[in-house]
Parts: sequence; structure tokens; C-alpha cells
Amino acid sequence: MLKMIVYLSGVSMLLTQALTDLCMALPELRSRHFGDADLGGVRIWWHLRQRLARAMHLFRVDRRWLDTQLGRRAGTPLRPSERRALEQLRRQIAAQAGTVAPDVQQALDLVEGLLASGMKVEQERA
Repeated sequence: MLKMIVYLSGVSMLLTQALTDLCMALPELRSRHFGDADLGGVRIWWHLRQRLARAMHLFRVDRRWLDTQLGRRAGTPLRPSERRALEQLRRQIAAQAGTVAPDVQQALDLVEGLLASGMKVEQERA
């Protein structure tokens, strides 16, 4: 099985295009996203999932991870603007994803955890 890890510090159109081309050339390549448990992490996941047109499971940073980190008192409060943007993104994902695939449900669960707790956690600060 072919495995590849790509580290992104943010997302660029050039890198997104390169990943899209790679996924088209290797349809068996599985993708996972190791982002932050915050608005930016979910936005990047959604952007990549749409662009690559394939499932993209969250790697480590999921609802269970978020709950564990919050239990350790990690995290910072969501700003009102982040809360509104997460609510809007949740609606967009649910509307555009159609049937709820396992990776989509995983991301929606993370968003629910962020909204329910009112906290976000960046992996490097946990």
C-alpha cells in the first residue's frame, strides 16, 4: 500500500492543485486530515475534501480528542464570530455533503463539540 504524508502549514492553491492531481492519478490513495480543532481546521478539511472529491477522515483531532483535551483544561474560548462561522459551516457541510459519509459525520461531530463546549484547541497548544 502506498502511503504519503503531506504537512501543510495552511493551504495554498498550488499545493491543493498538486494534491488534486495526485489523487486523480492514484484513485486508491486514501486521505486523512490532521488539522486543529478549530474553525480553520474544519474549513481546511472541508476545502480539501471538496477539492479532492474523496473521503478525508480526521486523523487524531476528532471529537474524542477534543473532549480529552478539554478535560485537561486545554483550549481557548471561541469568539462570537468563530461560533457563527462554525454554525454556518456546519449547515453548509450538512447541505452539500448529501448522504452523511463517515468522514463527514466525524467532522460534524467535531463541530458539535466545538459549539457545545464553546472552546477550540490547536494541536500544538494541547
